[in-house]
Amino acid sequence: MKHITNLSELFIENIKKLYFAEQQQLKAMELFFEDANAYSLKTAIHAYINTKEENIDRLTHIFYAVDITPKAQKCEIINSLVENCRSVISHAAEKHVSDAGLISTIQQINHFNIAGYGTVASYARALNKTSLSRLMHNALKAEK
Repeated sequence: MKHITNLSELFIENIKKLYFAEQQQLKAMELFFEDANAYSLKTAIHAYINTKEENIDRLTHIFYAVDITPKAQKCEIINSLVENCRSVISHAAEKHVSDAGLISTIQQINHFNIAGYGTVASYARALNKTSLSRLMHNALKAEK
């Protein structure tokens, strides 16, 4: 990774990582939907898939707003969180345990998103990019 010399560069680096994270989560949630047993959990995951798609659109909009081609930057944190979820599912001996594991690990992923969107919204506000800050606040609200 190159040296980050200002807040604007840090903002873009975080947007790239969130873009990667949302893409990875979308793929994972589609699989987790299949792994879920309870109807209510399937419904919640389906809604979360829609949130992931909306957030990818929001992030794409930000890339274009700052004249950058949308590009993901690998984020090991999200890879680790998704892998943890897969591990919990594969080691669960009973369906209800698998569902409980899915719920707790998806919540961990969600907390990562809340921190990420809160951070980039604050950066955008500090950079006087009000419309981008609002867009990230909308993503933050969707994650909560």
